[in-house]
Amino acid sequence: MKAFVQRAAMYAVVLFAAAWPWDVYAYLPWAGLDVTACLALCLVALWLADLVVTRRPRLPFELAWPIAVLLVYVWALYAGGRYPAPLLATLVLLLFAATHRFARSKALAAYCLRATMLSCGCVAAVTLAARFGAVGPTAYSLDTGATFCGPRDVAGGVAALAIGLALALRDAFSAEGGRLRRAAAAVAGLLCAAALGSALVPAAAHFVAWRPPDLAGAGLPGLAASLVATWLVARVMAKLIVARRLAPAPVLATCFAAVAVAGALACLVPTPLRLHHGLLLGLAAAASARKEVPRPWLPAPGLLLIPLACLAALNLFRVYPDNHSDPRNYDVAARSDLAEGRYAVLARRMDFFEAQAPGERRTHLWRAKAWLEQGELGRAATEFVASCREPGPHGQLLPGPRPDEADAFVTALRDAYSSLPGPPAHLGFERALVAASRPKSAVWALRLRVDAISFNVDALAIARVPPGPLIEAVAFLLGDPAVTEHLHDWTSADLLAVLHSAGARIERAPDAAPRDALPLVALAQSEAGSLRTCVIAGASACEFARPARLVTAPATPVWAGTHWECTQNPPLSFRLPGVDGPVAAFEMGPAGTLRAGGGAAVEAVPVSDAVAVTVWLP
Repeated sequence: MKAFVQRAAMYAVVLFAAAWPWDVYAYLPWAGLDVTACLALCLVALWLADLVVTRRPRLPFELAWPIAVLLVYVWALYAGGRYPAPLLATLVLLLFAATHRFARSKALAAYCLRATMLSCGCVAAVTLAARFGAVGPTAYSLDTGATFCGPRDVAGGVAALAIGLALALRDAFSAEGGRLRRAAAAVAGLLCAAALGSALVPAAAHFVAWRPPDLAGAGLPGLAASLVATWLVARVMAKLIVARRLAPAPVLATCFAAVAVAGALACLVPTPLRLHHGLLLGLAAAASARKEVPRPWLPAPGLLLIPLACLAALNLFRVYPDNHSDPRNYDVAARSDLAEGRYAVLARRMDFFEAQAPGERRTHLWRAKAWLEQGELGRAATEFVASCREPGPHGQLLPGPRPDEADAFVTALRDAYSSLPGPPAHLGFERALVAASRPKSAVWALRLRVDAISFNVDALAIARVPPGPLIEAVAFLLGDPAVTEHLHDWTSADLLAVLHSAGARIERAPDAAPRDALPLVALAQSEAGSLRTCVIAGASACEFARPARLVTAPATPVWAGTHWECTQNPPLSFRLPGVDGPVAAFEMGPAGTLRAGGGAAVEAVPVSDAVAVTVWLP
C-alpha cells in the first residue's frame, strides 16, 4: 500500500509539473475537468491517505507551523468575509506539503523542472503564433494591451514565461546532460524570451503607472500572514543553500532559481495565488531533504508534451461555455462588469473580442444589456438585432443568444418601453421582436403603435398611394423582408403612420419627379458599424449595405427609369432626373451616428437613433 501510494504520487507530481504552464489549455471538454486541478486534488488525496496509514505527516516542524498559521489565517478571513477563495489557498498549502512528502528525490525534482521548462517553451511558441493571428490569446490586459496564450491572466503569463526562461538558462549552461538537452533548453529559453518581449515591450508606456502590491493593505493580520509566507519561502531557499554546500547538485541551483523568480514576481507584480506555487516550493523543499527515495522509471520529458499538446489542440481554437476559468469565455467577466456598472470596461472588453473574432455575435448581446441598463433603448435594440444575425464566415468564440436569453431580453426591453410616456421615435422594440423570430408579435406591436398616435393625412391623396412600397419600407426598418407576409392587409394610411412614428419626413414629390418613381421611400439605418440604405421608387427597390470603414468618395445613384445605379460606397446621395438637389443623402458620422438629409437646400443632419426615412407621395 505504501509503495503504491508513493509511486502514484510521484507520477502525479510529474504530470502536474508538465501540465501547469498550459493552464487554460489543460481542460478536458467532455468531462468538464481542469486537468491541473484534478492532479492537485489527487496528490493531496494521496498525501491524506498516506497520513491515515502511517499516522505521520513527515513534515518538519519548521515547515509545518507556517502552514498551520496560514491555514488558520485564511479561514479566519473567510469567516469575516474578507477572503473570497479559501479553498484555493488551502489546496496550495496542502499541495506544498504533499509535494515535499512524495518528491524527495533530486532526480525527480530535476525531471519535473525540465518538464516544466519544455511546457513553458511550448506555451511561448503558441503566444508567438498569436502575434500573427494564428490563434487567439487567453490572457489579456485592457489597460496595457499585453496578451499571452495559455495562462488565464497577464501576471500568470509573465510568471510562467519568466520561470521557464530561468529554468532554460540554468539548463542550457549546465554541464549536466547531453547536447540535445542543452539545445532543447536553449530553444525553450529563446521562445520564452521572445514571447515575454513581444508582450511587455509594446506595453512599456504603461509601466509608469506600475505600483508594487500593498502587502500591508489588509492591516496587521495581513502583514503578519505576509511575513509568515515570506519566512516559509526564505526558509526553503536557505535549506537549498545549506544542502548545496553539503552535497553539491545542479538541481538545487535550478530549484533556487525557480523559487527566486516566482517569489520576486509575487513581491513586484500583483500575482494571484496559483496551484503551481505550492508545487515549485514543494519541489525545492523536497530536493533539499537529506533522505531520498528512488525515482521511478519515467519516459523522456519531451514525450509528456504529446498528450498535453493533443489536449491543448482541443482548446486552441474553441471556447467551451462551461469552462468558466477560460478568459476567452467573456460571459464571466461581462456578467461581473454589468453587475458592478462598469459599462466603459465592458465596451472595451467587447471591442477586444470583436477584434479577435470579427464575426462574434454574443458581444452585441452584452452591449445591448449595457445600453438597456443605461436607458438607451434604441441602441440596446440595435445591438440585440446584431446579436441575432446569422453567423458569418468568420469563426466565433461563443454562440449567439439562446432562445431563453433572447426572450428574457425582449421582455426586459418591453418593460422599459412600457415605462415611456409615449411611443418612441424608432422601431426598436418591434425590430427586437423580429430578430427574436417573433414577427407576428412585432406586427401586433406596430398595430398598438398606430392606435396610440395621431396622424393627420389627406384621405384622397393616400387613396392613390399603393401600399406595396410602404410595406417594403416597413419590412426594411424591421430588418426582415418576410414581415411583408403579415402586412398585406394593412392600409397605406396605417403604413404611413408607422413611418411617421419612426421619424419619417413625408411630403409631396416635386412636379418634376418622374411619376414611375413614386411613391418614393428612402431609408437608412446604421447597424453594428455598417450603413444599410434602401430606396423604393414605385415598384423598384434598391438596397445598399456597406461597412462604415469603406467610406470613399461620395457616390450618386441615378434613377435609370427602372432601377437605381450606384457604386454602393457611402456616403450615398440619391437623385432623380429633373429634380434639383439629392432626393436623400446618407453618410456615417462620428461614433457610428447616421447623417441624413435631402432636398435642394437641406444639409445633412445627425440622426440620434440611427434611422432616417424620407417619403415622397405622388
